Amino acid sequence: MIGGGYHAVKQISTYGWETTSGTVLSHRWESGRLPSQPGYFDKAIVLYTYSVSGKSYTNNKIGYGFNFLSIFKFVEKRKFLKYPVGGAVKVYFNERDPKQSVLEKGLSFSVIIEIILGAVLFYLGKTIGRNKT
Repeated sequence: MIGGGYHAVKQISTYGWETTSGTVLSHRWESGRLPSQPGYFDKAIVLYTYSVSGKSYTNNKIGYGFNFLSIFKFVEKRKFLKYPVGGAVKVYFNERDPKQSVLEKGLSFSVIIEIILGAVLFYLGKTIGRNKT
């Protein structure tokens, strides 16, 4: 729930960000283990470039937060179709720190589910703990 709250704050902060045009430079596939949890994740890494006030920046952040749906390859592979190499993209950037940018702004479905599941588990833990005493 705490992680979901942190991700939600980061995602909500992008609503006020400015936009500029960018270009996808490359993308690659990354697979790995989830920290301290069983299972693997697959992640599409999309490298893009954009300019703000005449200065060029490069980033690979699609959005803030961990997308739990990335355990399904097809979900992440869609990002390659959505952001083809050489394609134009809308980049959302932090006006106070233009090197911070994302391709997808706002609150994601994944973070909303993370918060709801955290709250349910917290409630169940308190309820079960109270019933044992």
